[in-house]
Parts: sequence; C-alpha cells; structure tokens
Amino acid sequence: MSKEVIKESYYEIQTKFEEKFDNAEEAAKSDKPSELAKLNVLDIKFEKSRIKLNDGTDKYGSKE
Repeated sequence: MSKEVIKESYYEIQTKFEEKFDNAEEAAKSDKPSELAKLNVLDIKFEKSRIKLNDGTDKYGSKE
C-alpha cells in the first residue's frame, strides 16, 4: 500500500508588465502593476522540487 505524498515545485519566472497611464506622473507613482496591466511571461526556469509524505498534519503539527 502506497502513502499519499505532496510534491512542492519551485520555479523562477521572468515577467514583463505593460500598463497605460494618462501621464508620466501617474506612471512614476505606480509601485506595482494593477489588475488591468498586460502580463507577458518571458521565461520559466525550474529550480527544484521536493516530495514528502502527507502525514495529515499542517505546518504547526495539528491534524487536518
């Protein structure tokens, strides 16, 4: 009988956001893209993965 496992995968993702603004001042004040920004994924790089047994506990040791 096999045990249930959890696989965690880690990726580095390079993206480019494009967003229109009415003027340069508004664009300069923006510190992160809005939900209306266009997103382009430029590159995806696999970093690592980890497989561990699902023992039915959360990260604090409590049963789920």
